[in-house]
Amino acid sequence: MRQIALLPGDGVGPEVLAGPTKLLEFLAERSLLELTGPWPVGASAFGALGTGLPDVTLAACDEADVACTYNRNIQSSLQIVIN
Repeated sequence: MRQIALLPGDGVGPEVLAGPTKLLEFLAERSLLELTGPWPVGASAFGALGTGLPDVTLAACDEADVACTYNRNIQSSLQIVIN
């Protein structure tokens, strides 16, 4: 089963990922994939944990087959990274 790590990030990231997250949750409820997160990343993670990419988030991404995030600084697009 594929595992997807959600990293909504800051700013509009959570809003942008809200729709895809609903779809992913629907699929996870039917045991079609495993969904983890949301994991801390970005400025809010830095403020709370002192780093923009905490070890726990990095470990979750390493374990996942896919990391789904939004970064407005990279051409304002949804980013899906497949391991």
